[in-house]
Amino acid sequence: MNYALIAYNNSVHSVSKLTPFELLYGHLNSKSMLDLDLDYTLANNYLSQHKDKVKALYTRISDQFVEHKEKVLEKRNEGRADPPEIPPEIFVKTVQRQSKTKPKYNKEEVKEVNPELKTALIIPRHHNTKEKIHLTNIKPPRKYYETAVDHAWDDTLDKSEMLVHKFGLRITRDNLLSLKPGNWVDDMVVNFYMELIDLRSRENPTLPTSFCFNSFLYPSLVAGGYDRVRMFTRRSNIFEKSIICIPIFQSNHWTLIVVKVKEKQIIYLDSLSEKKDSKILVRESTTILDNIHSYLAYEYLEKTGVLLDSENWETIGIRSIPQQSNSDDCGVFMCQFAKYSTQAKPFSFTSDQIPNIRGQMCLEILTGFLR
Repeated sequence: MNYALIAYNNSVHSVSKLTPFELLYGHLNSKSMLDLDLDYTLANNYLSQHKDKVKALYTRISDQFVEHKEKVLEKRNEGRADPPEIPPEIFVKTVQRQSKTKPKYNKEEVKEVNPELKTALIIPRHHNTKEKIHLTNIKPPRKYYETAVDHAWDDTLDKSEMLVHKFGLRITRDNLLSLKPGNWVDDMVVNFYMELIDLRSRENPTLPTSFCFNSFLYPSLVAGGYDRVRMFTRRSNIFEKSIICIPIFQSNHWTLIVVKVKEKQIIYLDSLSEKKDSKILVRESTTILDNIHSYLAYEYLEKTGVLLDSENWETIGIRSIPQQSNSDDCGVFMCQFAKYSTQAKPFSFTSDQIPNIRGQMCLEILTGFLR
C-alpha cells in the first residue's frame, strides 16, 4: 500500500495537487490547490485523463486491505483449535452492569456461525448481550451450575430453608429436592414453573401469549364445578391469549392440557400414552377433555356474555410425543410439554435427557427465568 501511495504522489499529486477523490469523481473541493477560476472544461479534461490511474490505485488499495485483513485473522487465530460443531443453543458470557468484573452466562439461540472468523450471530435474550459474538465467549457455566444446584439438592442441609421467593410462592429445599433424579416432582415446583413460563411470554413479544394455570384448577373444577374455580381468572381473560396450559394431576400421574385458542383446539398430552391400554387412555383423556371443554364454555360465557361455539372446537389426544421410561418423570415431562408448547416448538427432548433437564429446571427456578 505504501508503494501505491508513493507512486500516486510522484505521478499525479505532485503535478495536479488533486486528491484521489477529486480525480475519481471529478469534483473540486474548497481546499483544492487549483485556481478555481480555471475553465472547468479544461479541468474536467485533465481529470478524465487520470481517472483510470486513480481507479487502479483504489483497486490496489482495496486488495491491500483484504490481504492485510486475512493476515490479521490468521495471526489472531494462531494456536486456536478449530471450533467444534456449535449446538443450536449455547451459553454466552456477558458482564452485568452492576458487576463489571464478574461475568455471567446466559443461554442464547444461535442463528449463524462463521467458522472462518470464528464468530456467531445469536438471538439475544439479555440486554447486555450483543448479537455478534466471538466463539471464545461460548462456555457453559458449569461451575455456577454445579454449585447452585448441588447446594439446593444437598439433603444434609435444612430442608425447610426457603431458597426462592417469587410470584408469591416460597420454594424450599424440600421442594427442589423433588427435582433430583428418582423423585416425583411436587406441585409447588410445577406451579412455580408455570409462572416462569408466563413470565417468559410477557417479557418476550416474539413468543405466543400464554396463560398457565396452577395445579389446583382441575381438582377444584372436578370437586365443585365452575363456581369453585370462577375466581381463578378474575384478573385475566384467557381467551385473549394464544395458548392456555392446564396441568393435570390424577391417579399419581401428571398430564397436560394445551388449549390453542385461535385454532380452537384442546390437546391432551400424556408421557405414558404409548404404554397405556388404548381403552384406558381413551377413557381417561375423554373425561379430562370433556371437563376442560365444559370449563371453557362456562368461562367464555362469564367473560363475554356469549355462548361458546362448542361444536367448532376440536379435542385431540396425541400419542406420538416423548415418552417417559420410568414411573418418576411424568412431572418433568409435563413441564417440558408446557415449555415447548408455549414457544410453538416441536418436542425435541428424549427420556435420556431428563436427568440433565431436572438439573436445568432446578437452576431455572433458582435464577427465576427460563433457559
